[in-house]
Amino acid sequence: MELKHLYELIGLQPNIINQLERAAREISWEQTEPYLERLLNADTAPSTCQELNKLLSDSPSHFKLLLCYLECVQRTHQRYQDQHIPIQIYIDTMKCFPRFLAECEQETGQMYFDRGWWAYRQTSMQIFRLGVLEYEFDRLEGESVIALHIPSDARLTAEAVDRSLEQAGLSAAPVEYYSNHQICCHVQGRPLAASACSVSAFFRLLLRKKL
Repeated sequence: MELKHLYELIGLQPNIINQLERAAREISWEQTEPYLERLLNADTAPSTCQELNKLLSDSPSHFKLLLCYLECVQRTHQRYQDQHIPIQIYIDTMKCFPRFLAECEQETGQMYFDRGWWAYRQTSMQIFRLGVLEYEFDRLEGESVIALHIPSDARLTAEAVDRSLEQAGLSAAPVEYYSNHQICCHVQGRPLAASACSVSAFFRLLLRKKL
């Protein structure tokens, strides 16, 4: 998949595409290549994102960094295919990038890439979006868990959440699973103080009612 095709699939903003084309003329791929491979690996991605951010610190709006992440997203497409993950899940998952940019503009008045500290989860295939929810493979107190994330553009209805949980294969899990494993709800682009309690309660009530 070429980068231009990726940009179309995820609906990247035209003004950002112009910035990325400029960054592509300035970046040294020979220098960044070792970092890109490590961003694809869940074990090395967290530390690599910090190292790459320092390496590309000459780009204050972080468009070089964004270009590197999208290059990784392009490479990840083949891994999705190898694991027979539907293309729509790939597209929905990677649409986080234009969403992050839009959220940045809404919060600061300027559109730049400020989510390098988070987006390595997408490049290393730790997070997948299924419908209205995102699912992250994570660890809690030494145990493997699935963390639920609520994207800022999600329209939460009982039906939409049901469909997402069914896609993820979680709707048939026993209630004991949810009571023994903390459900961490992360709300992207929304004030946590205003919504965290209601969101957490919504999920707990929905799961208990459904199960």
